Amino acid sequence: MKTNDHILQGIKNYLSSDSTDYAVMICGEWSTGKTYFLRHTLRDEVFCKPIERIKEDGEKESIHFQSIYISLAGMKSLEMLETRLRERNKCLLSFQPGKPGHCK
Repeated sequence: MKTNDHILQGIKNYLSSDSTDYAVMICGEWSTGKTYFLRHTLRDEVFCKPIERIKEDGEKESIHFQSIYISLAGMKSLEMLETRLRERNKCLLSFQPGKPGHCK
């Protein structure tokens, strides 16, 4: 088992549930590989292929998920974070299923 397999499996479990209305935040010390994990492992294992889940009515569906990456480094106010979230949301709104990837 790789070091981050438990994190990857937890995210896959969350995304396969029928209530994914919340963000996932990955915390860790500086230079521990959080950005690498998002941009490589999660991209390859989650965002470049559909996640299958079972809806409340029992039907299966395949969902493509999109990610955004926001670093809090250098942010000095909540307003700066809100602005960054709005910018990233514009990228998410242009997401096209079948063209997986993530907003930079």
